[in-house]
Amino acid sequence: MRRGRKSRGAEINLTPLLDVLFTILFIVLLASAQTEADLQAENAQSIAEMQQQVDAMGEDLADTQQRLESMELYHREAVVLTLANTADGATLAVSEGSRKLEDQGIALRDSGTERLQRSLTDLIDRYLEGTDNQPIYIVFSVDREHIRTAQYKAIVSTLDQLQLNYKEIFWKLANTTDETSRP
Repeated sequence: MRRGRKSRGAEINLTPLLDVLFTILFIVLLASAQTEADLQAENAQSIAEMQQQVDAMGEDLADTQQRLESMELYHREAVVLTLANTADGATLAVSEGSRKLEDQGIALRDSGTERLQRSLTDLIDRYLEGTDNQPIYIVFSVDREHIRTAQYKAIVSTLDQLQLNYKEIFWKLANTTDETSRP
């Protein structure tokens, strides 16, 4: 044993430990501040994008409201008929505005062109009687793959003749298939 020396307790130098702890704390605080700044930048960008989407939706809503008002006026002032041949080629479906008129279909299958023209003329004449000189806009939506050429020509010539005979009738052709697939 050692004689003559008094043992003092062991001394621990905390300075390096505190230096390391403060350095780690400083790094953690800097990293969290940077992460928070990044999150704020991402949030600001997201908010800007959402604001652009809201603005675009507002413009779309205003445009849609204007079109709706125009359509309401249009439906009060005019009759819109849509003629469309069915996929099976059996009938020429008739719609007024957005409602399909089940009882107003015109048979295509096994009907001659004269009968088809007479049926179409009778249908349009009935509409003319029910209108108060309102314009009648007719859209002939044709799928050329499901209609015979003779029927197509009969419908087009009937619509042309009706437009010549009545100043209230206007019509337009809307093809639903390629021009290259004509029979």
